[in-house]
Amino acid sequence: MVLFIDAVADGYIFDLKTTQDAHVDAFSKSVWGYGYHIQAAIYVESMLAIGKPVDFYFLTVEKTTP
Repeated sequence: MVLFIDAVADGYIFDLKTTQDAHVDAFSKSVWGYGYHIQAAIYVESMLAIGKPVDFYFLTVEKTTP
């Protein structure tokens, strides 16, 4: 498995995701369904392992105009 961090800046990791519905409840289902939470944990733990604590954020973009 190859993982790519979309952006790292000033103690933050940003992961860009496209989705059908960016509302919190709907996107939360996608997070669990696609295993994005595992990917996020790998990113954060990897940064901690090299001594750089970070906060993680998903940036969501809807695939179609609401």
